[in-house]
Amino acid sequence: MRAAVKSQLQATISLQDFGSLLRLAFHDAGTWNAGLKTGGANGSLRFTSETGQSVNVDTSTPLQTIQELQQGLAAGGTNLSTADLIQLCGALAVELTGGPSIPVQLGRQDASQPDSDDQLPNPDMQPAQLQQLFTGGNFSTQDLVALSGAHTIGQSRSVAPTGFMDPTPTTFDNLYFKQLLGGGGSFQTDKGLLQSQDTTALVQHYASNQTAFFQDFSTAYQKKMSLHGTSVPHRESASARATTRVEASCLKA
Repeated sequence: MRAAVKSQLQATISLQDFGSLLRLAFHDAGTWNAGLKTGGANGSLRFTSETGQSVNVDTSTPLQTIQELQQGLAAGGTNLSTADLIQLCGALAVELTGGPSIPVQLGRQDASQPDSDDQLPNPDMQPAQLQQLFTGGNFSTQDLVALSGAHTIGQSRSVAPTGFMDPTPTTFDNLYFKQLLGGGGSFQTDKGLLQSQDTTALVQHYASNQTAFFQDFSTAYQKKMSLHGTSVPHRESASARATTRVEASCLKA
């Protein structure tokens, strides 16, 4: 399963577009409401009313990629939920741009209605607001800083200035943190990571230790994509199940 999707992405997606797949995965999972136990990685971005929200600008194109992959898998006898495929492609976007290979557990059930965007970070949020949003969703400060490193690939799209957020936008690395320490950062939420001692210490740590960044990003990403409403057992052929088990056993965070 993972190998088949990875092969299709390599054949059809350019390196500069992998950032949009990771962003799609973040935005689909980012609607998780810890208090209500709703939202999260549930494929709700397939609803046009949700992709039309201002915070989800430019998610239609990567979503189309997901849907085309989904149709191809279904034609071969493998049915995968939109929610699962979005998160798998997000993890593969990290891997295919040089980042860690992140295990992805399947079994998410697609939502029957769109989610609210009130749990998604606003690029102009102040540091205290951003931390409150993350801790309210059961994420630590370390998770917040590590996940911010996703900006190492892709482009800023929701607010001006648009363009690459990192000099190596097709390589998943720790340069994002080095750029922050040098005065970079496209959004207020990026720059805000240097406005408190605990987040600044983590930025400095990741800037000097890419291995630590990869490990913590992998852990935080797995946590993020595990938060969703209802899960169902994923059904596929016996051979596909065997392949998935072998791949999962070989993956290291």
